[in-house]
Amino acid sequence: MSTTRGTFGEYLEPGLRKIFNAADKAIPRVAESVLVTGGSTKYQEHFITEGGFPTATEVDEGDSVTYADPVQGYKKTLTNYKYGLGFQVTEEMWDDDQYGRVKRFPRKLARSLRHNVETVCANLFNNGFDSTTCADGQYLFATGHTQLDGNTYQNKPTTDLDLSVSALEAALINLQLIEDDNSMIVPYTGKYLVVHPNDQWTAKKILGSSQEWDSANNAINPLKGELQLVVWPYLTDTDAWFVLSDKGDRDMGPLIFWRSHPDFKRDDDIDKRIAKFNSMQRYLVGAPEWRGCYGSSGG
Repeated sequence: MSTTRGTFGEYLEPGLRKIFNAADKAIPRVAESVLVTGGSTKYQEHFITEGGFPTATEVDEGDSVTYADPVQGYKKTLTNYKYGLGFQVTEEMWDDDQYGRVKRFPRKLARSLRHNVETVCANLFNNGFDSTTCADGQYLFATGHTQLDGNTYQNKPTTDLDLSVSALEAALINLQLIEDDNSMIVPYTGKYLVVHPNDQWTAKKILGSSQEWDSANNAINPLKGELQLVVWPYLTDTDAWFVLSDKGDRDMGPLIFWRSHPDFKRDDDIDKRIAKFNSMQRYLVGAPEWRGCYGSSGG
């Protein structure tokens, strides 16, 4: 006897929801391992940079200390967008499903939602040399980031380079010499090396060898264990690579702020006896600030 319409959708929902939630938790979250994460409470969030204070000066006995006011910097507005997808199960499909196909649908849906997040976040880097812009109006990885005092700083090689020992050393030095908007050095320490799967073997040799892997001189490798390797399949340029500082040092980017995490909801078409399931999520991504990031599109 067929399942009656009154209990069809309700009967399916708890089990399919459990499968969806388990699959969602099991999928690797590469994007959030390197992006600054947070929550959002509005349709749009506004990010405003601030200029730094000048260097402290000597104060003679009896003299007053000098006071400095923070200077408002550049503004970047990011918008929350909604993404979703669903599937339908007819009563006949469920009754006649001898191979458990329906139970695979929630897993596929969870993967679809996660694929969306990884793609949108990775595009910050994929487009970081020609489209993704920071609050200063420059691309995320540029040779002329404009500071409030008029000076400029670069967070990419002047000529893009493939991943190598010398290129990676130059990236780490660059991060340590980053300046604030008063041209005061505010050093960042590289923590993550982000690469496409095609570059993972080169990256592992650079970061894992006790001696320099590309030399016969048996010299020590100062980069051994220096960075945490992140292999990101959603990067589209096979020889692009990126170095990022700790997320705690990059309060404004690159980032993903969640308005609502993936849900799992059901509705029914009583006339056609179809149970409908869908999931939606809402979030914003962007890179208001470039400091703490270094990248190369490869040679």
